[in-house]
Amino acid sequence: MLDAVTDWQVCSLARYARDAPQTLVDEVLIWDEVEVLWTKVQTHALWRATERGRAPPRDVRTWVVWLAMMSGFRP
Repeated sequence: MLDAVTDWQVCSLARYARDAPQTLVDEVLIWDEVEVLWTKVQTHALWRATERGRAPPRDVRTWVVWLAMMSGFRP
């Protein structure tokens, strides 16, 4: 059941990234989900060294790409 919920959320995020890439991540995810993803981005070093120390981007497209990169996608 957890896999089905997770799959639905990922598909929903991918749809937002495709149809409305400038949508704010706060409109799509709850704050806890954003915090967990942000921690994973920093842990997996997906955030470029030149951009570290800045606030994370707010567009949903960037967050979907990071999520995909955590599971093996290489842009």
